[in-house]
Amino acid sequence: MTFGDLPLLTTDIPYGKTSFAVRGLSTEDVAHILPRYGSDVVMLLGGVLAGQQVDTSTLPTMLKTVVTETPGLVAEVIARAADDPSPKGVGRARKLPLPVQIAALTAIYYNTFTSESELKNFVGIIVKLVTTTSGLVESVIPEVLSEAGIGASDAA
Repeated sequence: MTFGDLPLLTTDIPYGKTSFAVRGLSTEDVAHILPRYGSDVVMLLGGVLAGQQVDTSTLPTMLKTVVTETPGLVAEVIARAADDPSPKGVGRARKLPLPVQIAALTAIYYNTFTSESELKNFVGIIVKLVTTTSGLVESVIPEVLSEAGIGASDAA
């Protein structure tokens, strides 16, 4: 099988008498989401960095928090994972019933991450990107520079 023939992993989300498919988030999706919702992403994923376990027993509660605290982010994520990031697609995702949104987010999570360690690595990268580019946490910059091999005297 060639790379071009590789099927994307998707999950069908039941909705009324029909369904819609969602896939995992790609780098491009994240690149579009972060400039608008970066601080929300960092706030929501902070628990993962603090050691909160993410598994089948904790994910539904985490997703309910995400849905209630950041509905715009949720709509954007669902629309992108359903391959309709247009304003109409985002608007449609905003209007989905809560249980459907949670089902979609659960599927997106499992289509994006195959393990908790993948999630933790992703969260660490995202937090560093957002805080470094937006100045949310100035103390992260020296750490990022250090990891890039730039000393304090080089950064000045």
